[in-house]
Amino acid sequence: WEDDRSYWYMNYYQDCNQPEIKGGNVKVFDTMEDFRKAIGEMLFRCPSCGKIVTNPYECKVCGWKVYGLFKDMGKGVFVYVKERLKGENIFMPISWEN
Repeated sequence: WEDDRSYWYMNYYQDCNQPEIKGGNVKVFDTMEDFRKAIGEMLFRCPSCGKIVTNPYECKVCGWKVYGLFKDMGKGVFVYVKERLKGENIFMPISWEN
């Protein structure tokens, strides 16, 4: 993490940049390649309107953003990639829907 930090440590290590990984929909991958293989086709479901979109963060149909106030509304997934030491919420990939 220190190699990636380019600004003051107090701001870098605040909760919004280093969120706590909680239970629920959490997937952990060793590499980005593993993550891409697991997703397959880059199609995601918008948690707000339910439409299928190609962007895992924003819906062009209704304008919903996973990084907005209500995040993924509990319908997305938190993905952590070990090689990048980073994790983030994304819309639920269509290939992972039950």
